[in-house]
Amino acid sequence: MKKILYALVLLAVVVSCKKDNNDDDQTDGPLDVTWSFDSESTIDNWTIVTPNNAQVSIDTDDKFAGAGSLYITSGCAVLTYKKEFTVKPNTDYGLTVNAKRTPWGPNDTICTYQYPVGIFVLQGGIELFGSAIGDSPNWKTESFYFNSHEGTEPITLRFMINSKEVWLDEIKLEEI
Repeated sequence: MKKILYALVLLAVVVSCKKDNNDDDQTDGPLDVTWSFDSESTIDNWTIVTPNNAQVSIDTDDKFAGAGSLYITSGCAVLTYKKEFTVKPNTDYGLTVNAKRTPWGPNDTICTYQYPVGIFVLQGGIELFGSAIGDSPNWKTESFYFNSHEGTEPITLRFMINSKEVWLDEIKLEEI
């Protein structure tokens, strides 16, 4: 009897510790992803690829909506979302970003990126779309549209930051 009870308790512990991987599952439905930055755990997949001392954190004081925004400091940076998304071939998608930034001061070293904040969507290493977020110290909503190519390679989101500080919030990627 003790062995059966021990086995049931062990099984209950294993089942209760199982990680829910719904975020990593691929679905056949339309792509619809929104980043709201409501907790520290939401920045796990947002990575500074280049360079230096740029940092990513959650700012709960300055946000477009919700509990916080994604805050990038120290300027010249390439920010990438590590998780790639499977898209349907030759399909239209929309990307909406709410952003604001602090421009460089007169004594700051400006980086060489063309835009204050550039947004790029890559599929299989090929740029599908590239544009800039408006140059605004106030929250501004920008919407962009792109079409996936014929291949089945996943897409990657990349932001090139050329500002002293940038806030991103309520980013939405969806099939249209």
